Amino acid sequence: MDEKIELITNNPGRGELHQLFLMVTMNGDYSYSNLYVRLHATSPSGKESEFLFPLELMDAEGNWFGESAGNGAEFEFPLSDAQVLSETGDYQFTIEPYMLDRDLCGVKEAGLRMMKTEAE
Repeated sequence: MDEKIELITNNPGRGELHQLFLMVTMNGDYSYSNLYVRLHATSPSGKESEFLFPLELMDAEGNWFGESAGNGAEFEFPLSDAQVLSETGDYQFTIEPYMLDRDLCGVKEAGLRMMKTEAE
């Protein structure tokens, strides 16, 4: 995961709740117990926001917290609470690794997903 991942989603303005997720699949070559990512968000009006997420992947013994997948694991991290997007139009979300080591071996796949959710 040395590249930026982008998601553009359209909000038709119906007052629906949405939640943003990061999905990551790691293999045994990943040598850290965590992953730091930076999220850039741009609203339809051009307002920009930036967030940093420290994501815990393993316990102190090296056991994956995610769903086991062979010699690695799959993770789904919520990056936002369920919320109504306030503006109608296209929202752009870009995520990138934010680690000292920019060549992160062991990240097989990564992607962003926006889901409609129900009120709790």
